[in-house]
Amino acid sequence: MISGGAGATRRVLPSAPSFHLCIINLVVGTLYCSKGNTEFGVSRVLRALEPPARKLGTDTWYYAKRVLLHLGMQLSKGLLVVTDATFSDVLQTLDAAEVHGSKLPAVVAPPAAGADDADAPPCTIAAEARALKSLFLRLRERC
Repeated sequence: MISGGAGATRRVLPSAPSFHLCIINLVVGTLYCSKGNTEFGVSRVLRALEPPARKLGTDTWYYAKRVLLHLGMQLSKGLLVVTDATFSDVLQTLDAAEVHGSKLPAVVAPPAAGADDADAPPCTIAAEARALKSLFLRLRERC
């Protein structure tokens, strides 16, 4: 139990998501990426999603995938070279996102489904993680 002021107490569930440090690491990682230290920024963002069972959510995935797409763009343009360890960390994180994000939506408010969208697969974190993993595997082969 955590005690607050005026004798108030509240219980913290061990399985409940805790996003405070996750958000801090996402912000710090994003700032490092925007200032040119992409490899360190990506490592902070990947660390923000650990453990994925508690930290992976629609909002955290949105900001993490933006950084991963930035990394992919930098690699595809040849503006950045990263170590094999970074590639391995990215692929491991995407594997974990695929496992834990199979039932989590990838967008906050999906657009209204039309008649053409009936056959489209649901937009989940797992589906986006698979697509990103495919991108990074192709980039790894190219480098």
